[in-house]
Amino acid sequence: MNIRKIKTIANRLKDREVDLAFIIPGPNLRYILGVNIETYERFCLLYLDTNNEDVGIIIPKLDELKIKDIGINYFAYSDSENPLEFLKRIVKDKVKKIAFEERMPIKYFLILNNIYGNFEYTTLDDIIYEIRMIKEEEEIDNIHRAVKIIEAALKECEEYLSEDMTENEIASILYKEILRKGGVPKEILVQVAEHSSIPHWRHSDKRIKRGDVIVLDVSATYKDYYGDLTRTYVFGTPSNNKFYEIYNIVKEAHDRAIESAKENELASDIDNVARKFISEKGYAKYFIHRTGHGLGLEVHEEPFIVENDNKKLNKGMVFTIEPGIYLPNQFGVRLESDVVIDYQGKTKVLDEYWPNPVIK
Repeated sequence: MNIRKIKTIANRLKDREVDLAFIIPGPNLRYILGVNIETYERFCLLYLDTNNEDVGIIIPKLDELKIKDIGINYFAYSDSENPLEFLKRIVKDKVKKIAFEERMPIKYFLILNNIYGNFEYTTLDDIIYEIRMIKEEEEIDNIHRAVKIIEAALKECEEYLSEDMTENEIASILYKEILRKGGVPKEILVQVAEHSSIPHWRHSDKRIKRGDVIVLDVSATYKDYYGDLTRTYVFGTPSNNKFYEIYNIVKEAHDRAIESAKENELASDIDNVARKFISEKGYAKYFIHRTGHGLGLEVHEEPFIVENDNKKLNKGMVFTIEPGIYLPNQFGVRLESDVVIDYQGKTKVLDEYWPNPVIK
């Protein structure tokens, strides 16, 4: 458990006159405790009394060993016990204002309302996200390790690609290779032919044909921290004669955006660099998503490299750069790198593997 993080959160909540805060299992809880907890349908809450910085967790007994030795007060309940009885004893004084996450289930809110009566409520997401946005060296190292695992898995996968292989089969290869190399596979998108024009297509029983474009968008974690890379290929001679033109435009937009990503630059300005170049080439309406997003305990988190986001890039921020062009019902090209502003203020690209896009 990270006491410094808890003190920082408690002080920010006190500034908002919050008496009590609750956090549910998920990335914010993982960030604070340093362990990943998932209790499914069973009740679990971390509580923080901001007045005395008392912190503890109510957790099912079958998950007790996850938190027993991390230095946090806890109440581990069996399936025959009612965890709400302990919740009632946490704060004896009148609770005027409670903070919780936006993702907290409504049933938890109703429980709190029943126990503490009418109270003013607020959310704490912006406080924790602001802290999480600046990664410590260990966090950056974990992300970098995840990136290297994905790169190695992509290399292995390329060796297996063959005509008539399905998207599902390709996804299973990537999944297996990530596990073999010490990572945990997360979202794996395999997009063949016209499916590559749908950015969030996952995978199906569609088979590769000669001339098809193949987009592989792979995320994986190492010690719960995400890497996220995308590479685009063509199987043999492209069936669409625009492939090389589109690929080169996207790669140039990708490279220019990374070149512009420097400390104190605005996230929106980085997005504009990629968007302006693609627009100048006549494909503005086919670039249909933001240029990038932050990486950490979630695959999509702040900072977001998008129009109208005026956050400045700072030391310790890790984010993707992933422009794309998508021609509906034809094909799409997306190229994604993971980038960090290190503690010397230098921009570093965490990935380095750029294969020939043509698979023979």
